[in-house]
Amino acid sequence: MARRWVSTVWNDHLVSRIDSYGDTMINLIQLPQLTVELDEIASRRPELRVDVRALGALIEEATRARGYLWISGD
Repeated sequence: MARRWVSTVWNDHLVSRIDSYGDTMINLIQLPQLTVELDEIASRRPELRVDVRALGALIEEATRARGYLWISGD
């Protein structure tokens, strides 16, 4: 899933640092920024809204748990 939207962002975005092949861990401080970036992606690429919504739910869960979001690459 990540490979579809990681390529749609600029290099200075947090999303651009998600490794499609390795693992990426996003901490509690970074989660709000990730949410902003994903919302931006969804507004530019409507076909990715379902993916963004799914990730948004995971971000909310990680935030409530005051934990990390771990994204496992290929």
